[in-house]
Amino acid sequence: EHQRRANQYHALPTSKSNILTRYFIQMQTALQSSFLLLLTAVNVSYTRYHINHSTVVCGNNGVAVNGRCECTESFVGLHCEKKKHCRTWERLENGACVDCESGWSGTFCEIIQCENGHNDLTLQKCICEKPYSGERCAFLKTADVYSFYNHKVVVYGPVGVFSVVPLLVILYCCCERKERNLRIKRVESALTDQNITADRRKISNLLASKKSSIFQSNVIH
Repeated sequence: EHQRRANQYHALPTSKSNILTRYFIQMQTALQSSFLLLLTAVNVSYTRYHINHSTVVCGNNGVAVNGRCECTESFVGLHCEKKKHCRTWERLENGACVDCESGWSGTFCEIIQCENGHNDLTLQKCICEKPYSGERCAFLKTADVYSFYNHKVVVYGPVGVFSVVPLLVILYCCCERKERNLRIKRVESALTDQNITADRRKISNLLASKKSSIFQSNVIH
């Protein structure tokens, strides 16, 4: 059709009346082209809208409404995939938490806090730096420390032994000290919960001697 109109356009003689005819033919052709482009754009937009609104998947009992997930009170995210870790059941108007559980942050308390590593925002877990481990990368296991530095020795060869071994000894001592302090804190917490005051030094000595029960000792004032 466009080619036919173009042929008509070039076939017209150059009189005043035919100049107007050429103009109208040209305008009609341009309008038809614009209309076809508009129809194509509308069709593409509708197709995308239909696909996006028909394939959205919501987890954790969320419901798809107009292509978006409406999550239950305890979850958030594009697909309701993230759990909220609010300290209480109180919520703000937008569903945000008033206060977060220990170790969590963010508007909806959905971001885990990692001590020695970084957090995976999608999976809500910590990716620990070696040799740390645990839910929040706060623990150093002796076996993991040995494994980590043994690998370093293999990688760097005999020359690296002289620099790695002292670090290994220092780190091992730090691990032991940290583990002992954690045990002391747990014992102190247990005694405090029972309104009992304990001597930290005596608890430390008792744990070092590996006695079976602190409640049968003289650590209680």
